[in-house]
Order: sequence, then C-alpha cells, then structure tokens
Amino acid sequence: MVAKSPGDGFNASLGRVPATPSQLPAELFIKLAQLLPLPIYILDAELNVVYCNDECRRFGTDTDDVGVNLSDFSPGIEATLSPMIHQCLASGEQQHSEGWINSLVRGECFLLVDCIPLTENLAGCIIIDRTVKEHAEAALEQADEAVYESEWRFQTLIQAMAECVLLTDGEGKIKFANRAAERLAGCAAEGLKDRTVAEFLAPEQQELLERQRNQRKQGKSSSYELQIIAPRIGPRTMMVWSSPRYDTQGEFCGSFVVAQDITESMRSQLVQSVLLNISAATSLSGSLPELVGKIHSELRKLISISNFYVALYDRQQQQYFFPFHVDERDEDFRTQEMPRSLTDYVRRTGEPLLADERLQQKLVELGEIDILGPTCSIWLGVPLKTTRGILGVVVVQDYHEAEAYDEADLQLLDGLDGSLKDRVESLEARILKECLIRNRWNKSQAAKELGLSRVGLRSKLERYGLEKIEQLREDEDMVG
Repeated sequence: MVAKSPGDGFNASLGRVPATPSQLPAELFIKLAQLLPLPIYILDAELNVVYCNDECRRFGTDTDDVGVNLSDFSPGIEATLSPMIHQCLASGEQQHSEGWINSLVRGECFLLVDCIPLTENLAGCIIIDRTVKEHAEAALEQADEAVYESEWRFQTLIQAMAECVLLTDGEGKIKFANRAAERLAGCAAEGLKDRTVAEFLAPEQQELLERQRNQRKQGKSSSYELQIIAPRIGPRTMMVWSSPRYDTQGEFCGSFVVAQDITESMRSQLVQSVLLNISAATSLSGSLPELVGKIHSELRKLISISNFYVALYDRQQQQYFFPFHVDERDEDFRTQEMPRSLTDYVRRTGEPLLADERLQQKLVELGEIDILGPTCSIWLGVPLKTTRGILGVVVVQDYHEAEAYDEADLQLLDGLDGSLKDRVESLEARILKECLIRNRWNKSQAAKELGLSRVGLRSKLERYGLEKIEQLREDEDMVG
C-alpha cells in the first residue's frame, strides 16, 4: 500500500513500472541525468552522494556536494531509502517506491523514486516530486515543454552515440535504431524497422537471443556478448546491455538495447595471448617442425589457416625446404628451388604481400612471377627477416574465399618478429649445435641426420657462428 502521510516511509512493492536501462554504465547514466529535468543522484549503499545533477538543488544538495550523506539534508530518509538501495544492489534489478519524506529545504515532500543498479556498490536514483498540487495546469504545461525539450536533447545524444541503440517491440521487431546501428547494419533506419536482431545472427547464436528475450519478458535486465554478422563488415562481437520496456498499463512491450562493438579489443587481447603462447612454445619445442606446428595451432585462433606453410631458404643450395605445411590441394612440398614463385618474390623483395587473383595476374604480366601449383583466390606471405638476413617466408592462402584475409591479417603475420622470425632462427641454431655435439662434430654424420648436404650444413654453421665454436673445440683438442 502506498504511504499516505508524513513518516509512513516508502512503499517498495509497487509492481512493474516503465523500465530504465538498469545495466548501463554509470557514464551513460550521468549523460542522461544531465538531460532530464528531474533530480537524479548516484548513491552508494550508505547514501553517500557520488554524483548529483543541477536539479538536486531543490533538495539542498549541489553538484559540488560529492561525498556528503543524503540524510544530512533529509532527516529520516535513511530508514526508508537505504533498504531500497540495498535491495536494488543485492538483486541487480530496478526498484520503485513512493512516499513522504521530510526535507530541510522543502519540508514534507511526497516523492516517487526509481532506484537503478549501476555497479556492484552504486545505484542511480531518479526522483519525481508530487507534493505541490497548486497551479496544476501551469505545471503540466511546463512539464510538457520540458519533456519536449528533453526528448529533443535525448534524441540528439542517442544519435551521436558510438554505441548502437535499439528499441524493439514484444515480438523482437526493431522500432527504433540510431545512426550507429544503421552503420553497422549497412542500411538506413527505415531499412531496419520491423526487422529482427535474429536476422543478423549466426544459427548458433539464435538460442542465446531467445533466452535473453525471455528474461526481458520476466522483467529482468542483463548484459551479455553476442556474435553478429554485419553486412559489408562480417562477423562482429557485441557487448549488449538490455532492459525490458513496459506500456502505460505496466505490460511488457519490448526491450531497450544498447550494444557496443568490442571486436577489436577482444582481437587485441587474443593476439597478445597467442603471442605469449608462441613465445612459450619456443622453449618447449624440441624440433623446428614441432615449433612451427605449435605456431600454426595458435594462429588458427586468429585467422583462417587451412593452407599454411613455412618455406626456409638455403642460400648455398638456392632451395626451399618446408619444416611444416598443411594444404587442401597442393601436395608438392619436397625441397625445391621455386624460382619466380610468389614465395620467392616475397623473399627477393623482402616485403609482405597480400595478393588476390587480380594482383597475381598483374605480377605475371609484369614478368615478376609465374603461377606455380594450384591457383588460389587469395595469397598472403611475409618474409622472415632476421639480423642475418631473410630466413624464409611464411604463407597462408585460401582457394575459395577472395576476402579470407585483409591488411589486419598481413600486419598480424608480419608483426611476429620476436615470436616467429628470431625464434625459428634460434631454434634451428640450437638444433644444429645439439646434433653436432651428439655426433662429436662429425659434419658428415650430422648432415645426414639433419637431411642436409655438407655444403648446406657448412652454410648454416657460418650463419649462426657455430664454426667459431668448432674451431675453439679443435684448438682445445690440440692443447690437450
């Protein structure tokens, strides 16, 4: 029952009210507070003021009064407002109350209060003063003007937001979309109207969306990650905040949705994780194929890598050998020269290359390359540059999808300096040294074990400075 007289306190069990997005970040709540002509506070569980807008002056608090306790201005409010805030923070759901309080500035006031959880220990409070009955017509007229003004300002803010904002009806059909949502969907707002979010989801995401819609129907707000397929852009990961909406009769009528594209930040985190795993693999790998195999397993978390090989170049023999390769069509990965190939072009130029079929054909016409092996829709190769020159080339290619790779993927592979290039060289030097020690520096036996010619082995010993170690060993034997 609603409190009828001063001192009766708030009634915190009034049922459903029009929902406010209870899961939105505090920063967005503050932006909304600056637009609405209502007293709005952000309070902690002890009623200490963390933020208040200009309208709060009518209750004696100023925007500079951060840290003060609200009970200092409204004696007795702690006994009534504090339980509601605690329940709001504990449940994570919006709470509504109305009743009388005693304000030092305005005296006895009959207030409507909506309490919204912002973080684990902060709640936003929106206050409507229903005390004054006089001049009702003038007050209503002013209120209409204020609502019109606030709606215009609210629309301006919503349209300027980088986040996508949607209003959907009870069936999940989009009734409003801001410009950010238009850009993501690749069409104007009219083109989104009456479509559903489900149309932009992969099949495996449909069940998640349906569970979330059921939560809205039950009056619950929540935040969750959603994978969408954006036209012209492709797959994106969205962080979604969603709350139920209700009509004037208190019946569920849809959802208020704010969605932020977090694809790039998640990719950045995943790239760092992959690089750390590759770095750790260096010390755990006992052979070059094992290391490159682990690198392949990590890279497949980031890009399509069904067709992948590492081609290392032997300068003395002028041949490429492949410590690791996987391919859907090409089976020819024996040691070979590969002149005028795309792989050899990248090694010769020392520059990374992203080549679709059109660019491949242009390079053929310019006399730079010949097409070797099965034709691919897109080819991406980066040189393995080390302090001693170009060690070889890392290649990924796709036979089906011309847009399988982009500049971001090229930068990813080309940025593996410390994780792939130097580490492959370091591991190869370690393997050579260990093989020579096992064979007591017998080059013929070591070359046979490694599958190299004596000339090729000598070239690698010179590259890694191992011939100096050999000379020191021979000098020690002579002294001995």
